[in-house]
Amino acid sequence: RGRSAAKEGSGDMAVANAIGSNVFDILIGLGLPWFLYGVIKGKPFIVATDDLLVYLGQLVGTVVLVTLGFISSGWYLGKVMGMFLACLYGVYCVYAIASEEI
Repeated sequence: RGRSAAKEGSGDMAVANAIGSNVFDILIGLGLPWFLYGVIKGKPFIVATDDLLVYLGQLVGTVVLVTLGFISSGWYLGKVMGMFLACLYGVYCVYAIASEEI
């Protein structure tokens, strides 16, 4: 009892949970406040889209790399795949910090 899905050998359930919770967070965590802003203020919330293509490229690149990683591991979330995902996140963190304007 109380063991995580990943520890029980159901890494796919753990990944699905992580992805599903992020989708929920984005839809509710961003969508609901923006919707309420529009209802209360009577005008739409303007989202800056200057770097939209850069963010879209990051998203597509991440999806491709993660999918290829899972395909190459036989859809098994083991230590190697975990390290790959951690390294991918590390690369993103370095990029995010390096590209931040001070």
